[in-house]
Amino acid sequence: MKLKIRVKNARDEWWEDYDCNLSPGTEKTWAGQLIASFNSSLRSGELPRELLEVQVVSEANTKHEWVKLTAGMSIPGPGGTVDLFQCRRCGITGKRRGLDSTIVRDSKFRAKKYEKCKGDNV
Repeated sequence: MKLKIRVKNARDEWWEDYDCNLSPGTEKTWAGQLIASFNSSLRSGELPRELLEVQVVSEANTKHEWVKLTAGMSIPGPGGTVDLFQCRRCGITGKRRGLDSTIVRDSKFRAKKYEKCKGDNV
């Protein structure tokens, strides 16, 4: 689901764009939790934020839902240690290297048509 939230602090007001997998009707709760999480971890000099508005741009869930494959532990490879992942919704596979949080689609799924999850098994 693509959504926009309008946020303000003591000085400014702005819009933030998000693309996340949410069930319809839960976007306001999710946005409220996001702002609460930010406010609970303020650093010195940061101003607390307030949620003003949530707009749903698109209800389609297009992000891959990566699940770590538990067939074994991390696998050593030529580029370092990797963890194997598979999208729960469409079935494509990918790898995460080391402690990086980014999951890269496997080479057979590098085509642009696999950037967004279609939700049906490949």
